Amino acid sequence: MVLYLKTTKDKYEFPLIVADTVKECADRTGASYAGLRSVFSRIRSGNNPPKTGWKMVCIDDGDEEEDL
Repeated sequence: MVLYLKTTKDKYEFPLIVADTVKECADRTGASYAGLRSVFSRIRSGNNPPKTGWKMVCIDDGDEEEDL
């Protein structure tokens, strides 16, 4: 599962908005969907400038069975 976050731009990066989809993030922030897709694409490829206030967090939701 991937979460999309808008954070403060200071050193603490406090989460302001947490969303499940890019569309939800765009709706909640008022940013354009196309613009956010571009931002998150740059984050995935490692070309995102520091301190933009946008983050992607991958969460293991535990749906996969582990081999013991």
